[in-house]
Amino acid sequence: MKRKLLSLLTAAGLCLGLTGYAGAASFPDVSDADTALAVEVLSGLGIISGGSGGNYYPDQGLTRAQFCKLAVLAEGHGD
Repeated sequence: MKRKLLSLLTAAGLCLGLTGYAGAASFPDVSDADTALAVEVLSGLGIISGGSGGNYYPDQGLTRAQFCKLAVLAEGHGD
């Protein structure tokens, strides 16, 4: 489920353009290559920023508030 969500948000982000991709952050707790790519693209687009300590916490589920923020930012509506 999480991988499908990341894939969907990555595709949406790619449709919006990759203008901010060059400044993408790297998250040391992401080990899967596909997840790392999706996380880096979303980070570069400013859709995600990770948690404390520069980690992404890929094993934790999303809260409803986190999902809503991802969806709003992926659509380009800002904060």
